[in-house]
Amino acid sequence: MCDIDRRNFKTEFSTITRLTAECDFISFDAEFTGLTLNDRLESTLFDSVEQRYEKSAENIRQFNLCQIGLAFFRRNLEKKYICHTYNFYLRPVAFDCFDSNFVMQVSALDFLCEHQFDFNKSFYHGVPYLNEHQSAKLRKAVNAGVSLHRREMYRMTRDQCSDIIRSIIDWLNASSNDETERVVEVPAGLQDDVTAEVKGCLSKAWSFPIDDHKILVRKVTAEERSQLEQAHRERIRDDHLQQVDDAVGFAKIIQSMIEQKKPIVGHNCWLDLLYFYEKFLQPLPGHFKEYRSHLHNAFPRIYDTKHIANTLRKEVSWIKNLPLTSLPHLYDHLIRGNVRNAAYFWPRIEFAEGHTKYVKEQHFHEAGFDAYCSGFLFLHLAHVVSQQAAASRKSPSADDIPFWRYVELLAPMENCIPLSRSRVQHVNMADSSYRKQGSDVWLFVESKPLAPPLDVTQLGNLFSLHGMCDVKLLSPSKGVVALTNFRSAREIVENYSNHQLFRVSRYTFWKHSPLARSLLWGGLVISGGACVFALYSFKKAK
Repeated sequence: MCDIDRRNFKTEFSTITRLTAECDFISFDAEFTGLTLNDRLESTLFDSVEQRYEKSAENIRQFNLCQIGLAFFRRNLEKKYICHTYNFYLRPVAFDCFDSNFVMQVSALDFLCEHQFDFNKSFYHGVPYLNEHQSAKLRKAVNAGVSLHRREMYRMTRDQCSDIIRSIIDWLNASSNDETERVVEVPAGLQDDVTAEVKGCLSKAWSFPIDDHKILVRKVTAEERSQLEQAHRERIRDDHLQQVDDAVGFAKIIQSMIEQKKPIVGHNCWLDLLYFYEKFLQPLPGHFKEYRSHLHNAFPRIYDTKHIANTLRKEVSWIKNLPLTSLPHLYDHLIRGNVRNAAYFWPRIEFAEGHTKYVKEQHFHEAGFDAYCSGFLFLHLAHVVSQQAAASRKSPSADDIPFWRYVELLAPMENCIPLSRSRVQHVNMADSSYRKQGSDVWLFVESKPLAPPLDVTQLGNLFSLHGMCDVKLLSPSKGVVALTNFRSAREIVENYSNHQLFRVSRYTFWKHSPLARSLLWGGLVISGGACVFALYSFKKAK
């Protein structure tokens, strides 16, 4: 494993881009400064895909990335996958003409502290980044003559510079024509300020730095000064454009990944991909369809190991018996002996030289380790699929399965990203299709006469004892409960049918939805009006 920050990013950049070009696939993970800004933006079982996207996008615009892990896997001639893992510590960049802010959620801060996140590396030495929109805007400003840095002097500094400038003016007025230049002593740290003052205030002089304590002041004609000013502006512009290029930072790695079009692998990576788009590509668009289309053009082959594991759950006993398909649960089970005995010829993975931190140590929620685990899971779950394919053909398991065969077998699961706490099981980033968990399981809850208004928190605490649920009020006395399965719904109806404060029943759209009731009443009014008009017309005709 290699930690990357501002101090070694440039030296490692060429190696990383080479690995991007040579590898078979790249796995990734990210750590954020927060998840949810407020209760309104919490994910719920009521969300449609578009609503979930809008909530996630609004959250991500306010939070930031503090660490990204990348793991590059390449199959060598010895049929082993060699893995290079990297931890990138990140922080946004600021100039005088460009700044940003972000939110740090306390629970996220506690989470990062719990897992020994190195805040010093991120805040002091983090690799900068700009998305394409920000870098283009800065380059346009620089080419228009806008300075990235405004020079501001303290009162003491200004007084010291004034004294030096006054002495230079006296020299210009008193010196003979033969004396065309002069070396001026300046206090330490004031060289840039004095040089800038000479260039900006004295029309007949120009200054050149010699060392930290001296500058050379030279008399110039109007034509010479014009040429020097033009050259100076070009040097400043080129210097500032280079600073903008340096500030693009980690986004260059993402651009390299986009150019190579290698498969990328994450685990439960809905948010990771949104962060990648917002922070390194473009501001997130207003609608999911546009985002999906642009992301798919950038990364046409995305695999999510949580989705793959969920898909295999019905067919693979050791996955089916897991209470969760989280990254730690899956990884821990895959490295156990009893699971490894369930199949033959598992992929062989070795860490590259200089990237051996994770050989003996597990560091869950360190982005580099989680990225490695995602790649590890991808290869092993792909191998499980290959074993199933071999069994269905009643052919012996192969001990030499090329990577392209894994990709071919996983094609039905490509670009499928799962959604957590959602009635939608996953969305397909290739065509906007999605698969629901099943029929919507909703209940209707209504307070009894003389009972107090419904309390969302109280109802949520009661009903969550029977499974995952969300409660939404339609009015102070009426609400809807969303659940993930019919068993939970049946238990709630049975347990709370005689509750002293409220009654629970199956939700029916035409009976309980305010919209449906409005449509029904509207239909009655319109049909009634039509009948009255028909009778009036009939009588008038007679």
